[in-house]
Amino acid sequence: MKGRRGGTAEVTAVTAGARDAAPGFAVMERADGSVRFAVRVQPRASRSGIEGVHGEALKVRLSAPPVDGAANDALVALLAESLGVARRDVRVVSGAASRSKVVEVVGVGGARVRALAAPAGH
Repeated sequence: MKGRRGGTAEVTAVTAGARDAAPGFAVMERADGSVRFAVRVQPRASRSGIEGVHGEALKVRLSAPPVDGAANDALVALLAESLGVARRDVRVVSGAASRSKVVEVVGVGGARVRALAAPAGH
């Protein structure tokens, strides 16, 4: 929506480096019940999946190309399925035309998001 800003929610907690997640991966839990976190996307990958952490962001590979929003749509679908929420509860807050994005998810706790960054086998 043009002219809409989502900066009114109060941040209740920022957690980084949880026991099962990679160090440096931060999840911002907001007072409105949503969480925000950074994502680093690799479009046109051979397969789609969550691959761990890249710097302070969740690393996600997408088979979709970065054309006409296809990669963003694929990202929303992958995160919604991985977190067990509806696609409408996941949105790209910033970085729509960039590989580095900030994603907001409603209806899920920070622990579930951090679990996505956990190394395989945990």
